[in-house]
Amino acid sequence: MQIESRNNNAVAAFVAEIKEAAMQEFMWDQPVKLSMPGDGDRCINGPREALHCLAEWTDAGGWFYERAKNRCHAALEMNGDLALSRQAFIAAAIDASLQWD
Repeated sequence: MQIESRNNNAVAAFVAEIKEAAMQEFMWDQPVKLSMPGDGDRCINGPREALHCLAEWTDAGGWFYERAKNRCHAALEMNGDLALSRQAFIAAAIDASLQWD
């Protein structure tokens, strides 16, 4: 029983490593440049960076914000579209009254 438990833990750790490595490689075709109040300009290159950026927004919330989070998570889990995650992030930025390019 203990051997089986160790094997299951090893497999779970291996799968987690593969997912983490795969998630780090997802980049958008074009970055999104944001002007963050008090923080200057930021360049967001993909869904992982977008999720980190979204988490830092102080007045976070609303439909566009949640949609962006969901689309970025989906893109990182390989069952979502990268382009849709970028579009959703831009929509959330517009909804938050952030300047983007």
